[in-house]
Amino acid sequence: MLVVVARRLIDGTGGRPLDWPAVVVDDAGRLAYVGPRLTLPPLPPTTRRLDLGGLTLLPGIIDAHVHLVFDGGPDPVGALATQDDATLLRAMAERATRMLCSGVTTARDCGARGALAQQLQRAIASGAVCGPRLIVSGAPLTTPNGHCHYLGGVTGRGVAAVRAAALRQLAAGVDWVKLMVSGGRITPGSDATRLQFDEPEVRAAADAAHAAGRRLAAHAHATASIAAAVAAGADSIEHCTWLGPDDTIAYDPAVAAQMAERSIYACPTTHLRFREVNSRRGAGWLEARLTTIGRMHAAGVPIAFGTDCGIPHVPHDRWAEGIVWLEHAGLSPVAALHAATGAAARCLGLSTEVGTLTVGKRADLIAVEGDPARTLAALGPVRWVMQGGTIRVGERAA
Repeated sequence: MLVVVARRLIDGTGGRPLDWPAVVVDDAGRLAYVGPRLTLPPLPPTTRRLDLGGLTLLPGIIDAHVHLVFDGGPDPVGALATQDDATLLRAMAERATRMLCSGVTTARDCGARGALAQQLQRAIASGAVCGPRLIVSGAPLTTPNGHCHYLGGVTGRGVAAVRAAALRQLAAGVDWVKLMVSGGRITPGSDATRLQFDEPEVRAAADAAHAAGRRLAAHAHATASIAAAVAAGADSIEHCTWLGPDDTIAYDPAVAAQMAERSIYACPTTHLRFREVNSRRGAGWLEARLTTIGRMHAAGVPIAFGTDCGIPHVPHDRWAEGIVWLEHAGLSPVAALHAATGAAARCLGLSTEVGTLTVGKRADLIAVEGDPARTLAALGPVRWVMQGGTIRVGERAA
């Protein structure tokens, strides 16, 4: 048994921070006590103790949208084409380790080549690879020559074809079916402002996933694709950029209201390159993009944090610079942290296991300097990481 004390604790529920907390981790790697030091119950004399001084304890970060198959360099798609599966799997494992050391203890891989994500998931679960607890979607379903077709999830159009493709992915062991409902930016010839699949096709994929007890993630930049995915019963909308046909922001409050009513998550994939994207897309893009995130949050749309790491110039260990944009979008620092902890866990179907510092859950914790409840700039650097009761980074117990 281990007791950890620190200056403050943010528990991931969206509640107020706790000063002078204590956390007890049992021998099974679960939380046995979370509360004030003053009310810490009597502990066995063999209990180890770790004092983290002035650091702030948080739940392990959950990045709900990652791509371990991409290298985060200047040309991830080109680099991917030069690697065989064995080489690529080793590189994915290295990226996963970097993610965990940065404080990401759970992640959803939203698109990999073939079944590599499933292989990595098993390697992490077995302890052969040190990385975040992985939820995987395998190769995303897309149209011929459509967005990310090079990952191997190409399917024909039509309800029957999409249903059959979703069933193949489910049989391959995915936790989520990923469907490219719109085009995307990193695939030559793909148009992010246009639908790739219509509402009946999205519904076919969603129904197949739900019948298997799993979920559907809809990649959707275009407003029309978001509307189709929401109407068809998708469980999360990835990127959720609200692009009109002219490639400008075209937010639809009626569709957002449906998302809020049905508890469909938006994962707006905020990352460190947002300001750079603004300079490329034109003045006003960043403000409009952040405004839509703020409007969704105000409308009650649940937000799950994700970085889209792996895409060009977005490395796998720089999540803190992505979460700051949620604060700029109008979320309080505590609400933004909730999006990356408790809310992301609910989105992924893991809320009974991780996401909040609650008795009985897995002991996934990180510690940072400063007080991120006041400013998210305090999120870096991460000084200490525990996953499932095992200290991965930082000071060990006495």
